[in-house]
Amino acid sequence: MVEPTSSSQEGQLQDGQSQARQDGRGSKASRRGRKSPRGTRARILTLTRSLIAQGGLSAVKARKIADEADVSVGTLYNMFGPLDDLVRQANAETYDALFAHQRAALDAARCEESAPRHHLQALANAYLDWVRDNHALWAATLAFNRERHGEAPDWSREKEVALLQIVEDALADFENGPRDEARAILARALWSSIHGIVSNAMGAKALLVPVEDVRAQMHLIVTAVSDQLLS
Repeated sequence: MVEPTSSSQEGQLQDGQSQARQDGRGSKASRRGRKSPRGTRARILTLTRSLIAQGGLSAVKARKIADEADVSVGTLYNMFGPLDDLVRQANAETYDALFAHQRAALDAARCEESAPRHHLQALANAYLDWVRDNHALWAATLAFNRERHGEAPDWSREKEVALLQIVEDALADFENGPRDEARAILARALWSSIHGIVSNAMGAKALLVPVEDVRAQMHLIVTAVSDQLLS
């Protein structure tokens, strides 16, 4: 004989059924998100960057990415075009991460109400720290830029321009610093110098030069530029 269900048990049962329905809706929504074009695209880009971080550009294989993203190779190519275009868009996310890091470094330096030369030094140090922590992704991005021929699309070049704009913003903190075109030229020269120092210290998988030695080299460049602007 089945015992009658108490009101407390009935409430618990209803609560459980309600939660199950909610969980079911949540699972379906999650699956829809994974299958949506936007979700699939984001998943493919994440997988691509993960492969690059683990094995460099040679690790990017259409079949492997398609299998792990649970799509066909045809869908992969329809979404991104040739593999070079997929890598370029994955690299764009790497540029975005670097941009956010550099912008945050400059904002933090300004909050400290430090001298403009310290703003430039903060940008240089932040770049070195980011490269050290994201070495594989950045090395692959630079290698791709060197090895691939053909003109980069406008949106790709705009990523590099945005990074230079941060340096220009830091130079604008100097009261008697250069203006307009002269400031843009100086920003490019300064960024090229800092980037060159860091790039020369980069090996295949890690920095080949002690970090403090690299900082000392960058400090010489930043000090020389700052002294010129303050003279």
